[in-house]
Amino acid sequence: MSGTRVLTRKPSAAPDAPAFVAAVPRVDLLPPEVHEQRKMRSTRSTILLLAILAIVVVGGGYAFATLRVMQTSLALAAEQERTLDLLAQQQEFIEVRHIQSRVTASEAAERVGTSTEVDWTNLLGQVVASQPAGMSLVTVDIQSVTPTTPFPQPTVPLQGPRIAAVKASFSSGSPIDSAALIESLSTNVVGAAEVLLVDTGENEGVFTSNLVIYVDKDALVVAEGEVSE
Repeated sequence: MSGTRVLTRKPSAAPDAPAFVAAVPRVDLLPPEVHEQRKMRSTRSTILLLAILAIVVVGGGYAFATLRVMQTSLALAAEQERTLDLLAQQQEFIEVRHIQSRVTASEAAERVGTSTEVDWTNLLGQVVASQPAGMSLVTVDIQSVTPTTPFPQPTVPLQGPRIAAVKASFSSGSPIDSAALIESLSTNVVGAAEVLLVDTGENEGVFTSNLVIYVDKDALVVAEGEVSE
């Protein structure tokens, strides 16, 4: 027929079906012994790794312990050296103390020995210098105290303590003014506590005057209360 369209219906496409990929078939033809060997090798590798790790840990621990021991030994040696130094210093200190004790004892003995020692050279020099011109000191007799023997003290309250006595004999070619001599000695001789006239005399134109000079602590080598150095 002319002018007539014939409509044909195309079959609708079928819904998408899931795509399937076929896997390549595999067949394990290896015998079980091979698989066992592989497992054993893997196990041995793990054991070896663990053994190496254990060795490293043990070695590290040993090294650390050794280091600690060395540090402790060094610290102990340093402490022992310090202790020896302290002992040496203490020994030096003890020796110094002993020396100081000996020095102190020596000084004490010296003070005891000089506590009653009169400077006789100085005192007799002052006696000679105090005598008037033309007069000579003829004889001297000294009586002094010792550390163990006290000197006899005067019984008169106004007289001071005495530590020694000098019996001096003076001579001159002219009559002696005993009063002037006593005054000069009392004034110029340091330590002269009292000067007393014993007697006077004359023999063949030679005049004599015998005196006693009592000496007090001012004539000591080491004055009372002082320390000799």
